[in-house]
Amino acid sequence: MRVSIFNCVSTALDMLRFSTDSIYYNAGTDDFDYLVVTWLMSNEVKEYLDTMPEIIQIPYATRKDIGYVPNLRNMMNLGFTEGFKRNDYCGLVNTDMFFGKDWLKNLMKHASENIIVNSTHITPITGRHVITADLGIPTHETFDFDKFKTIYYCICKDEIITEEDRDGQWVNVATMPYLYHRKWWERCGPWELQVIEKHQYPTPDRRFWQRCSQAGAKFIMVRDSIVYHHEAVERKRKRPPGAEVLVSER
Repeated sequence: MRVSIFNCVSTALDMLRFSTDSIYYNAGTDDFDYLVVTWLMSNEVKEYLDTMPEIIQIPYATRKDIGYVPNLRNMMNLGFTEGFKRNDYCGLVNTDMFFGKDWLKNLMKHASENIIVNSTHITPITGRHVITADLGIPTHETFDFDKFKTIYYCICKDEIITEEDRDGQWVNVATMPYLYHRKWWERCGPWELQVIEKHQYPTPDRRFWQRCSQAGAKFIMVRDSIVYHHEAVERKRKRPPGAEVLVSER
């Protein structure tokens, strides 16, 4: 079994180096293709990626009729499409993440056609389906490795959490990174680009998972695939040149 993992990047070189190091070093398997969808990338990011021939670069062309965030979602659609061209299973990761030991091996262990398998998620943002802890910006200089290790060894178990364990709700076990089979992308994708205010699930990713659930997918969370996600650090910083004048975010 081989899977596709993809990331989206513009300018966040330090975080990209950091996340890429942990993706490869802690994957626990070599059976994956790592794709990076690039958009308005800085020269420094390009130079770094060019030194990593094992990374598959996928350039994204700006759509000027939509805003910055919808362009990010369109990048993700491109990543899924390209990932599924290569393998039956694909998953999205983020640049602002640190990946714990055997994170991918243990996702793959539970992957099956009808199951969407998710990692256990540590984040500074409080939520019912995550572990709340601020471990710092994910770079080699600022990340709190010791605190991550403490949490990791406290919670790491060879077990899964099901929707039934979380009040029967897929939304409480749908965390990134994840793996799912191409059939869900073909049946329920792509992501829409817009937020829908007052919708039960306003964001496109949540609506995609809702469609998957309604189509029969089952969600599980794996307790021995553990990642830290600092929650869109790159997006909160200065936008890359070329993105400052894009139209409405919605």
